[in-house]
Amino acid sequence: MLRNRLLFGSAMSAGLLIWVSLTAIGASKPDVWRHDFTESAKVAKQSGRPLLIHFHASWCGPCRDMERDVLHHPDVRDFLSRQFVAVMVDYDQKPDLVNKFEIKLLPTDLVIAPDGTVLLKSEGKRDRKMYLNQMRHALEQMPAREDDPGSEVVQPQITRTESSQPKVGIRSDNPADERLTTKLVPETTPVVEPARKESAAPAEKLLIGLDRFSPVSLANHREWRKGKSEFALVYQGIVYLLRDEDEYREFKTDPGKYAPRLLGCDPVVLWTSDRAIPGSTQFGAYFDGELFLFASPENRDRFKSNPTLYTRPQHVLKVDQIDGPRWR
Repeated sequence: MLRNRLLFGSAMSAGLLIWVSLTAIGASKPDVWRHDFTESAKVAKQSGRPLLIHFHASWCGPCRDMERDVLHHPDVRDFLSRQFVAVMVDYDQKPDLVNKFEIKLLPTDLVIAPDGTVLLKSEGKRDRKMYLNQMRHALEQMPAREDDPGSEVVQPQITRTESSQPKVGIRSDNPADERLTTKLVPETTPVVEPARKESAAPAEKLLIGLDRFSPVSLANHREWRKGKSEFALVYQGIVYLLRDEDEYREFKTDPGKYAPRLLGCDPVVLWTSDRAIPGSTQFGAYFDGELFLFASPENRDRFKSNPTLYTRPQHVLKVDQIDGPRWR
């Protein structure tokens, strides 16, 4: 859209009126949100970028709120344009896609890797900060190229949180192995070996834990080291990758010692909204020797200010409640 602006200038002998036609700010930039799903999927595959699908409807109030306050915000638009191929899908106009992706709630966002892996499925209205954090988390789940050994791995940040309040729950006789009494699943959760014998759970149901980093290396050495597929073990429906036989045996002996609490979900989000949102390896903290992951640094700071508030409740979580990359 063009608009005319009246500029006043001066010359040596007389005043001049100059009409200048200018392009409205932003009009030259294409909309980051596409509306053709087939074309968007093709572009995503060709470019190697993840496909972001936003399901909405004209009658959906939360959808309109997100579109106004989140999806077209300059920060969001800039981030999505650099990292994703983003497409909006109208719930009423694309029933085939609604059925294919099992959309039950609006708004819903899906992030799909070029190889077809679902990296994120997030339902309901979210604010801008949470939306951006979820998109960053989805990018972290992008499958690594095993044929690119020279690619640099950004090392996640992790801090240690010491309790300044009385501990809640039963202590172990060994002070170095104190545990809070947050219960997730029965203590007898089996450890299975997907790479060595058939798992009791369907492969597509298994989440990949800690972004493929070894939980044993992290717990014992505070080092972020990628595990290997040949040393994979399943605990509580989540696949963890270890680096070698020694770590494999150590994790199998006592997986609860190394696996992150709450199945890796953000304890602050779980406490405040009762939603199982995966935490990120970029934002972790140890509390009483146990690892907690968070969706944002702000949530980690909230946890550190009063950790027992978020570890006291007893939550029974199921893996199918959690969005994240799946073991194939």
